[in-house]
Amino acid sequence: MRLTFHRLAELMARPGRCHGLFSGEAGTGKALAARSLHLMGPDRDTAFVVVDLRRIAREQLDAELFGTRTRRGRLAEASGGTMLLQAIDELPLAIQTALDRALASMPVRLLATTRRDLQRLAAAGLFDRDLHARLSGFHVVLAPLRERGRDALLLAERLLTRLGVDGRSRMLSAEAVAAMREYSWPGNVRELEFVVERARLATGAR
Repeated sequence: MRLTFHRLAELMARPGRCHGLFSGEAGTGKALAARSLHLMGPDRDTAFVVVDLRRIAREQLDAELFGTRTRRGRLAEASGGTMLLQAIDELPLAIQTALDRALASMPVRLLATTRRDLQRLAAAGLFDRDLHARLSGFHVVLAPLRERGRDALLLAERLLTRLGVDGRSRMLSAEAVAAMREYSWPGNVRELEFVVERARLATGAR
């Protein structure tokens, strides 16, 4: 996680507002990293519109993104700011092409997340090449939690502090540290959040 946010700091230092991609296994914090990039940057006070493509029926995607005669689309809502498309590989090819064309004339930065290899999809004709090129402004790969060393412990302690009502720092017990080091965290950061929250509720921690 520390390397990820170091990478985000590097991206913030770049001139301009380039589009970009966050990839990694499910639950690795891709959307969190994208939101952090927005909040840490000079455009933090502009719109940040999140669209989870997995939660929208395919027949409604066009209207959701581009709007209708009576309703603004999410792309228009993000004008002047950033739009985050989660699971962009779920977007049909025709709408990918339309999105790329729209972005060419709109003041919107596109950030996207995926669990798949978009370069391979584009090479196979399964993902729009121009949209993939647009997203190549930067690419942040989030490693699974099992490969982040002590990050699971650091994140857990931050979560404990955040969930507490008094804002005081909290430390994990020796037993908890030992158990966490032995666990592979198949659900990644999302699973860690659930575990910490359940532990807090079970112990009545405040």
